[in-house]
Amino acid sequence: MHTMTEAEVLPPTAQLLGMEDVEHARPICAHSHDFGVISLARAGHASHQTEKGLARVGAGTLTLLGPSSWHAYEPDPVIELTNLYMTRALLAVGTSRHLTTEVPAPLRDALDPENSQGSVISFALTEPDVTALKRVFAQVRGDDGPRSIFSQLALYYQLLDALVPAVTAAPMLMASSSADHQHSPLAPGLRKYGEHVTHAIALLHDRIDHPWTLGELAAGVSISSSQLVRTFRADTGSAPIAYLQSIRAERMAYLLRTTDLSIAAVGRAVGWPDPSYASRRFNAHWRLSPSAYRRGLS
Repeated sequence: MHTMTEAEVLPPTAQLLGMEDVEHARPICAHSHDFGVISLARAGHASHQTEKGLARVGAGTLTLLGPSSWHAYEPDPVIELTNLYMTRALLAVGTSRHLTTEVPAPLRDALDPENSQGSVISFALTEPDVTALKRVFAQVRGDDGPRSIFSQLALYYQLLDALVPAVTAAPMLMASSSADHQHSPLAPGLRKYGEHVTHAIALLHDRIDHPWTLGELAAGVSISSSQLVRTFRADTGSAPIAYLQSIRAERMAYLLRTTDLSIAAVGRAVGWPDPSYASRRFNAHWRLSPSAYRRGLS
């Protein structure tokens, strides 16, 4: 299972926190974080898989993801999220002992970098609480250049000030067993992957630019190629190499959004050294050429 790092989501000018608006129309495979995330669903619906099971999320759902947590999404048919990313250093300040009497237990337990134990908690917010959070998010998003550490800390405390009443008043969403959803059209394949598939996914994510073959991947997880194809397809709904092509296209899009690297360099970074082939694979996934995708961001 791929572990996302702070360096992957935080821009160079954000030492402590950053923000991103995302729209998912494709399943997001199980992955973990080494940082904290506050995720607010703006529109759409999805089935959300965590260690506790499956939960239905939609507009107004607030999800707190602590460091080391893992999750996956199955959009229905699309989910729009605002994700606020927080480093472990920032969370250590926000959950320090002198704040424990002010921060409610669910919020503190989810975001404490030392004690979260991979916690993921979701709440159904009221419209006033959503509006209050969006006001703080707008300040975090403000495009006024690099911020000092103290400015970022001030924004985090404003965020906590909005989160505390919201989390205190909102009902917590209860997850149900993945087994209850195995035949649901809204959540195909959303369950914790088996050991070999989890290992294979981790290898593909960690060495995404490697020229993988099915045989080499199977050897890497100590099973036969036919076993790997069978178990991988059963768990993810996709063949291993098709899955690799998909995550390469997703990573390429991320690099196009967040770096100034040339399209050829981005292609090489994800394992597609031939620019023409990289463009064709990207287009097959996104229905846009890499250059058109990047132009659409401006």
